[in-house]
Amino acid sequence: MDIPGWLLKEYSINNDFHSDDELWSAVNNIFSGRVRFTTSYKFCFLKAILDSIYNVNQNLELPMADIFARFTEIYWNLVVKHNLRQIRDGRKSYINILIEETKNRNMACPELPFERLTQIERDRLIALATKDCSRYVVGALCTDLRYIVYGFDKQKTHIKFNYFAYMFLLKYAYIIGKLNYFEWIKFLESVNDKEYAHDIAGCLDDSSQRADLSRYRKLLLEDLHNHRCFYCGCELNGTCEVDHFIPWSFVKDDKA
Repeated sequence: MDIPGWLLKEYSINNDFHSDDELWSAVNNIFSGRVRFTTSYKFCFLKAILDSIYNVNQNLELPMADIFARFTEIYWNLVVKHNLRQIRDGRKSYINILIEETKNRNMACPELPFERLTQIERDRLIALATKDCSRYVVGALCTDLRYIVYGFDKQKTHIKFNYFAYMFLLKYAYIIGKLNYFEWIKFLESVNDKEYAHDIAGCLDDSSQRADLSRYRKLLLEDLHNHRCFYCGCELNGTCEVDHFIPWSFVKDDKA
C-alpha cells in the first residue's frame, strides 16, 4: 500500500499463513529505527493489545474499547503519577491533555490510581481516548507490522487478528513486551527532562500494577454458600484474599 499508515482508514485482514520468521520480521520492523515515532502511542497501543490478548471473541476480534481501557489506564500513571511527556516536539500529546483535564476536574492527587476514579469519569476518559487517540495509531501500527498481524473496521470498533499472527502473539507476548519496553524507555528518555527521566523503567513497571480487588470481597462473600472457599472448603472471614481464576502474573488482566 502507498498510503501512510496513520492515514489508513480501514484494513481487512485475511487468514493467510505467516511463518514465525515472517512475523518476527514484522515485529522487528517496529523497533528497527526505520519507523518514526513522534509520540509514545504505538508503544502503549502494542502493550495494551498484549495485555488484552485473551479478550478476543471466537472471530479473533478484540474490541477497541478493551484496548483503550488499558491504554488509558497505563497513561494515567505515566502522566498523573510520573509527569512524563509523551510527544517529541515539546507539545502535550492529546492523551496528556485529556488526563490532565480529568485530574484537575476531580482534584486528583498524583497517587490516585485510575480505578479510584468514579465509573462515570473512567468511562468518559476511555471514550475520549478511544475516539481521538485511535484516529491515527491503529492504522500506523497496522502498517508498521506490515499488514499481516491485524486489520480493523472503518469505525474502528475492533481489531481482528490473522489466526497465525494471533497464535504468534500468544506464544511470544512476553518477549515482544520486553522489546517494546526497551524501545519505549529510550523514547521517553529522549523527550523528557532528566529530572523526570531518571527511572523510566520503574515508571513503566508501575503502569502495569494490578488493580485493587478488595471491592469484590464483599460480593464474593455474599455469593458463597456458608462463606466457605470453593477451593479448599475452609471457612472465610472478612480478611480473606481475592484471587484470579487465571493468575494475574500470566495475563495481567483483572477480568480473569
